[in-house]
Amino acid sequence: MVNLIEEDTASVSERKTPHLSKLPPLNHDLDRIIFAVLQSEGPMIRAQLVRLIGAPRSTIYDSLRRLMLKGYVESFYEQRSTQGRPKTFFEARFYPNNIKKEEQ
Repeated sequence: MVNLIEEDTASVSERKTPHLSKLPPLNHDLDRIIFAVLQSEGPMIRAQLVRLIGAPRSTIYDSLRRLMLKGYVESFYEQRSTQGRPKTFFEARFYPNNIKKEEQ
């Protein structure tokens, strides 16, 4: 996981990422749905994905783990100035605009 409090704060779309075609295929329908939601809606926490998609929490967690292991999604922590556990956000590493740039 990338902790933006300690790491560089460049957005995921600004970081060097491999071309989408070089990543392993998404074999689960839910993985494709979550990836599409993160592409269209931007970074989200797990609870937002659970509410939006309606799948069980553990199923969403499993799918996010697969997406992260395959390189489609990254996570980062919110920056907090107060005590408490920071929220973990999940963000697609590829957006339609940066995919087109890489294909040209």
